[in-house]
Amino acid sequence: MNDIKIVVLPQVSHNKGDRAVLHFMLEAFINNGIKEITVATSNPAMWKNYIGFRGADINFIQHAWMKNIQTEPKVPFSSLKYYTLKAISELRGKFFKSIGYSLLRTAIVKRKIISLAKLICCFCNREQWLAINEADAVITPGGHRITTYLQPDVVGHQTFSTAMAILANKKLYLWSQTIGGFEFKKEINYQLIKKILNYSERIYIRDIESNEELQKFQIEKSKIFHTYDSVFGLRPYINKNFNINPSKRKNIVGISVYTGKSNRKIEYNVYINSLAELVKKVVRDGFKVKFYPMLIKDNVEQKYFKDIIKQSECEDSCTIADSTVDTIDYIKELAKCKLFVGHKTHSIIFALLTATPLIAIAYHVKSLDFMKQFGMEKYCFEESQTSPDKLIKVYAEILPNLDNIHEIVDQKINDISSKVNLDFTDLVVHLKKMQK
Repeated sequence: MNDIKIVVLPQVSHNKGDRAVLHFMLEAFINNGIKEITVATSNPAMWKNYIGFRGADINFIQHAWMKNIQTEPKVPFSSLKYYTLKAISELRGKFFKSIGYSLLRTAIVKRKIISLAKLICCFCNREQWLAINEADAVITPGGHRITTYLQPDVVGHQTFSTAMAILANKKLYLWSQTIGGFEFKKEINYQLIKKILNYSERIYIRDIESNEELQKFQIEKSKIFHTYDSVFGLRPYINKNFNINPSKRKNIVGISVYTGKSNRKIEYNVYINSLAELVKKVVRDGFKVKFYPMLIKDNVEQKYFKDIIKQSECEDSCTIADSTVDTIDYIKELAKCKLFVGHKTHSIIFALLTATPLIAIAYHVKSLDFMKQFGMEKYCFEESQTSPDKLIKVYAEILPNLDNIHEIVDQKINDISSKVNLDFTDLVVHLKKMQK
């Protein structure tokens, strides 16, 4: 069946990890004969280059109540129109996150006011609501969205969009997820997440901890499938670009940072100082340092980089990669590093994908699990342990073993990548069977 229509939601357009996930999914959909795809994303304008991707009919729309003011034609910053639209957008967000979300949640959990909830969904985002109703299935992109760790009670536009699929009675697949942890403040929010998880046709998880979290929601074991992170599935598209031993790569140490504010286990100044001291050390050892943004044009992330560079006093040896370079080329650039220090989740995944020796800082246990998948857990530690001494100690341990680490990871990535692609094909096969 080549006329199957898919909606992918919710997608975060400015996050480089999320962009890599969607790139894989689009490649995999098309390879499996599905070419009518609607992506509900935070900023459709940031996906212009993907319209008509590989000849497919891909439509990018706004998701939930997110409203991008900087659309075409652009509204000038500081103009009266800009601030007026911004105020309206903020009011819409507050309305739907409170009243609209509450009505939809009641419809899903208690099966009441269903007609009113449908009107709310249409009023919130008519284009997304129509796309969901016209689709054969809704698939969530891989990542870590279903957790109270990053969002209190998992209340927000992403849960709202996913719940829309249930209200529309559409098949729902959760692809390559990290699920949990959870600390709910309100029982009804727990019940909504439980409904979403139990309603899903299949839940593909990418780490061990997620399986334990799912058991707390009494999910049928037959619905749970173990896979790996989506981005590992990109291996065939960049394979020939990183099969170079680190000893033959340029003397570059790449660094990414994590700028999330919720549940941080380290103070900002300690974090900046720790990385600055590492920069000093590697520069003394003859390396250049390149910082790799994982967000596109994000001022907070750029401030982290600039503060680290300033404190290290190694300005002449440090550069910041262009955050606007898109997925495949960006990963190829990262693969030129002799060593990488990753903190944000998909920076760790990018390094593993390219068999680049890696020191991983884990703000969540999932990062440790990803490193264990490659036998590299000795080079990973919890965020709370970050200090100059810890970083320099692990750096000293990993430095003599770069080529050996590269070979070990390089051997494992092929099998892992193959499994991701096969798992996604299996998802599509199941989806097609459900349409017959």
